[in-house]
Amino acid sequence: DGGLIVPGSAPTFSILLGWALLRERPRNRALIGSALAGAGILAIFAAAGGLGDALPGRRLGDLLYLAGGSMWGVFNVLARGLQGRVHPLPANAYAAGVGLAVLVPVALLTEGPAGFSSLTPATLLEAAYLAVFATVLLLWANVRGVERLGVARAAPFAYLAPLAAVVGGVLVLGERISGLELLGGSLALAGTWIATTSAALRWPHPGRPRVVLEAGS
Repeated sequence: DGGLIVPGSAPTFSILLGWALLRERPRNRALIGSALAGAGILAIFAAAGGLGDALPGRRLGDLLYLAGGSMWGVFNVLARGLQGRVHPLPANAYAAGVGLAVLVPVALLTEGPAGFSSLTPATLLEAAYLAVFATVLLLWANVRGVERLGVARAAPFAYLAPLAAVVGGVLVLGERISGLELLGGSLALAGTWIATTSAALRWPHPGRPRVVLEAGS
Protein backbone atom coordinates (compact mmCIF):
# COMPACT_ATOMS: atom_id res chain seq x y z
CA ASP A 1 0.00 0.00 0.00
CA GLY A 2 2.93 2.37 0.56
CA GLY A 3 3.69 2.11 -3.14
CA LEU A 4 0.51 4.07 -3.81
CA ILE A 5 2.19 7.16 -2.39
CA VAL A 6 4.53 7.60 -5.37
CA PRO A 7 1.89 7.72 -8.15
CA GLY A 8 -0.47 9.46 -5.77
CA SER A 9 1.92 12.31 -4.99
CA ALA A 10 3.96 12.58 -8.21
CA PRO A 11 1.31 14.52 -10.17
CA THR A 12 1.00 17.10 -7.39
CA PHE A 13 4.76 17.58 -7.22
CA SER A 14 4.95 17.73 -11.02
CA ILE A 15 2.26 20.39 -11.31
CA LEU A 16 3.68 22.54 -8.50
CA LEU A 17 7.28 22.27 -9.74
CA GLY A 18 6.23 22.96 -13.32
CA TRP A 19 4.37 26.03 -12.12
CA ALA A 20 7.31 27.26 -10.04
CA LEU A 21 10.22 26.42 -12.33
CA LEU A 22 8.79 26.39 -15.86
CA ARG A 23 6.07 29.01 -15.34
CA GLU A 24 3.48 26.52 -16.63
CA ARG A 25 0.41 27.72 -14.82
CA PRO A 26 -1.99 24.77 -14.45
CA ARG A 27 -5.54 25.15 -15.68
CA ASN A 28 -8.29 25.23 -13.10
CA ARG A 29 -9.58 21.90 -14.33
CA ALA A 30 -6.10 20.36 -13.89
CA LEU A 31 -6.12 21.41 -10.24
CA ILE A 32 -9.72 20.23 -9.71
CA GLY A 33 -9.12 16.92 -11.46
CA SER A 34 -5.86 16.27 -9.63
CA ALA A 35 -7.50 16.97 -6.28
CA LEU A 36 -10.35 14.58 -7.11
CA ALA A 37 -8.00 11.84 -8.34
CA GLY A 38 -5.76 12.36 -5.30
CA ALA A 39 -8.78 11.79 -3.07
CA GLY A 40 -9.43 8.55 -4.95
CA ILE A 41 -5.85 7.35 -4.41
CA LEU A 42 -6.17 8.22 -0.72
CA ALA A 43 -9.32 6.07 -0.56
CA ILE A 44 -7.47 3.13 -2.15
CA PHE A 45 -4.58 3.72 0.25
CA ALA A 46 -6.99 3.64 3.20
CA ALA A 47 -8.63 0.46 1.89
CA ALA A 48 -5.20 -1.20 1.83
CA GLY A 49 -4.70 -0.31 5.50
CA GLY A 50 -2.26 2.49 4.89
CA LEU A 51 -3.85 4.83 7.43
CA GLY A 52 -4.02 2.37 10.29
CA ASP A 53 -0.36 1.66 11.05
CA ALA A 54 1.30 4.53 12.94
CA LEU A 55 4.57 2.77 13.79
CA PRO A 56 7.66 5.00 13.33
CA GLY A 57 9.21 2.60 10.83
CA ARG A 58 6.06 2.64 8.74
CA ARG A 59 5.88 6.44 8.73
CA LEU A 60 9.55 6.65 7.75
CA GLY A 61 8.80 4.38 4.82
CA ASP A 62 5.86 6.58 3.83
CA LEU A 63 8.15 9.63 3.87
CA LEU A 64 10.64 7.83 1.62
CA TYR A 65 7.83 6.99 -0.79
CA LEU A 66 6.80 10.65 -0.68
CA ALA A 67 10.37 11.63 -1.52
CA GLY A 68 10.15 9.25 -4.46
CA GLY A 69 7.04 11.07 -5.67
CA SER A 70 8.91 14.37 -5.50
CA MET A 71 11.77 12.89 -7.54
CA TRP A 72 9.27 11.83 -10.19
CA GLY A 73 8.02 15.42 -10.25
CA VAL A 74 11.58 16.66 -10.77
CA PHE A 75 11.99 14.14 -13.59
CA ASN A 76 8.90 15.45 -15.37
CA VAL A 77 10.13 19.03 -15.08
CA LEU A 78 13.55 18.08 -16.43
CA ALA A 79 11.95 16.15 -19.28
CA ARG A 80 9.94 19.21 -20.21
CA GLY A 81 13.02 21.41 -19.99
CA LEU A 82 14.96 19.11 -22.36
CA GLN A 83 12.17 19.17 -24.95
CA GLY A 84 13.58 18.98 -28.48
CA ARG A 85 17.21 18.82 -27.35
CA VAL A 86 17.50 15.15 -26.42
CA HIS A 87 15.60 12.28 -28.04
CA PRO A 88 13.49 10.49 -25.38
CA LEU A 89 14.42 6.87 -26.18
CA PRO A 90 18.24 7.11 -26.05
CA ALA A 91 18.00 9.51 -23.09
CA ASN A 92 15.98 6.99 -21.10
CA ALA A 93 18.22 4.11 -22.21
CA TYR A 94 21.22 6.04 -20.87
CA ALA A 95 19.32 6.77 -17.65
CA ALA A 96 18.52 3.08 -17.23
CA GLY A 97 22.19 2.24 -17.80
CA VAL A 98 23.27 4.73 -15.15
CA GLY A 99 20.65 3.30 -12.80
CA LEU A 100 22.01 -0.21 -13.38
CA ALA A 101 25.56 0.98 -12.66
CA VAL A 102 24.35 2.42 -9.35
CA LEU A 103 22.08 -0.45 -8.31
CA VAL A 104 24.50 -3.34 -8.95
CA PRO A 105 27.07 -2.17 -6.33
CA VAL A 106 24.25 -1.41 -3.88
CA ALA A 107 22.84 -4.91 -4.41
CA LEU A 108 26.27 -6.45 -3.88
CA LEU A 109 26.76 -4.50 -0.65
CA THR A 110 23.34 -5.35 0.77
CA GLU A 111 22.72 -8.87 -0.56
CA GLY A 112 26.19 -10.10 -1.46
CA PRO A 113 27.02 -12.42 -4.36
CA ALA A 114 24.52 -14.94 -3.03
CA GLY A 115 21.70 -12.65 -4.12
CA PHE A 116 22.75 -13.09 -7.75
CA SER A 117 23.49 -16.81 -7.53
CA SER A 118 19.93 -17.54 -6.43
CA LEU A 119 18.35 -15.98 -9.52
CA THR A 120 15.87 -18.23 -11.32
CA PRO A 121 14.67 -18.07 -14.94
CA ALA A 122 11.37 -16.63 -13.70
CA THR A 123 13.20 -13.91 -11.77
CA LEU A 124 15.30 -13.04 -14.82
CA LEU A 125 12.16 -12.85 -16.94
CA GLU A 126 10.59 -10.49 -14.43
CA ALA A 127 13.75 -8.37 -14.40
CA ALA A 128 13.75 -8.22 -18.20
CA TYR A 129 10.13 -7.06 -18.24
CA LEU A 130 10.92 -4.45 -15.60
CA ALA A 131 13.92 -3.18 -17.56
CA VAL A 132 12.34 -3.05 -21.02
CA PHE A 133 8.68 -2.22 -20.43
CA ALA A 134 8.45 -0.73 -16.94
CA THR A 135 11.61 1.36 -17.20
CA VAL A 136 12.85 2.30 -20.68
CA LEU A 137 9.57 2.23 -22.62
CA LEU A 138 7.57 3.61 -19.69
CA LEU A 139 9.92 6.55 -19.28
CA TRP A 140 10.01 7.10 -23.05
CA ALA A 141 6.22 7.27 -23.19
CA ASN A 142 6.17 9.56 -20.16
CA VAL A 143 8.70 11.96 -21.69
CA ARG A 144 6.80 12.02 -24.98
CA GLY A 145 3.60 12.77 -23.12
CA VAL A 146 5.19 15.60 -21.14
CA GLU A 147 6.63 17.07 -24.36
CA ARG A 148 3.27 17.04 -26.14
CA LEU A 149 0.90 17.92 -23.30
CA GLY A 150 3.02 19.83 -20.80
CA VAL A 151 3.67 18.89 -17.19
CA ALA A 152 0.31 19.91 -15.70
CA ARG A 153 -1.74 17.98 -18.24
CA ALA A 154 0.47 14.88 -18.54
CA ALA A 155 1.22 14.32 -14.84
CA PRO A 156 -2.31 13.28 -13.74
CA PHE A 157 -2.11 10.12 -15.88
CA ALA A 158 0.07 8.70 -13.08
CA TYR A 159 -3.13 8.37 -11.03
CA LEU A 160 -4.09 5.44 -13.28
CA ALA A 161 -1.19 3.29 -12.04
CA PRO A 162 -2.72 2.31 -8.66
CA LEU A 163 -6.06 1.72 -10.36
CA ALA A 164 -4.39 -0.58 -12.90
CA ALA A 165 -2.73 -2.46 -10.02
CA VAL A 166 -6.09 -3.01 -8.32
CA VAL A 167 -7.72 -4.19 -11.56
CA GLY A 168 -4.76 -6.46 -12.29
CA GLY A 169 -5.02 -7.98 -8.82
CA VAL A 170 -8.68 -8.78 -9.44
CA LEU A 171 -8.25 -10.19 -12.96
CA VAL A 172 -4.93 -12.02 -12.57
CA LEU A 173 -4.69 -12.91 -8.88
CA GLY A 174 -8.39 -13.29 -8.12
CA GLU A 175 -8.31 -10.68 -5.36
CA ARG A 176 -11.58 -9.20 -4.14
CA ILE A 177 -12.18 -5.49 -4.51
CA SER A 178 -13.77 -3.58 -1.64
CA GLY A 179 -16.38 -0.85 -1.90
CA LEU A 180 -13.83 1.74 -0.78
CA GLU A 181 -11.39 0.64 -3.49
CA LEU A 182 -14.19 0.83 -6.06
CA LEU A 183 -15.04 4.35 -4.91
CA GLY A 184 -11.37 5.38 -4.97
CA GLY A 185 -10.89 3.97 -8.45
CA SER A 186 -13.95 5.81 -9.73
CA LEU A 187 -12.69 9.09 -8.26
CA ALA A 188 -9.23 8.51 -9.74
CA LEU A 189 -10.69 7.87 -13.19
CA ALA A 190 -13.01 10.87 -13.04
CA GLY A 191 -10.27 13.16 -11.74
CA THR A 192 -7.80 12.04 -14.40
CA TRP A 193 -10.38 12.63 -17.13
CA ILE A 194 -11.19 16.11 -15.83
CA ALA A 195 -7.51 17.05 -15.51
CA THR A 196 -6.45 15.81 -18.95
CA THR A 197 -9.36 16.20 -21.35
CA SER A 198 -9.76 19.25 -23.54
CA ALA A 199 -13.54 19.02 -23.74
CA ALA A 200 -15.70 21.55 -21.93
CA LEU A 201 -17.61 20.38 -18.87
CA ARG A 202 -21.28 21.34 -18.95
CA TRP A 203 -23.87 21.05 -16.19
CA PRO A 204 -27.41 21.78 -17.40
CA HIS A 205 -29.75 23.50 -14.95
CA PRO A 206 -33.46 23.65 -15.75
CA GLY A 207 -34.49 27.23 -16.40
CA ARG A 208 -30.90 28.51 -16.14
CA PRO A 209 -28.05 29.00 -18.59
CA ARG A 210 -25.73 26.00 -18.70
CA VAL A 211 -22.57 26.24 -16.61
CA VAL A 212 -19.48 25.62 -18.74
CA LEU A 213 -15.89 25.02 -17.64
CA GLU A 214 -13.88 25.65 -20.78
CA ALA A 215 -10.80 23.66 -21.68
CA GLY A 216 -8.46 26.54 -21.10
CA SER A 217 -9.81 27.39 -17.65
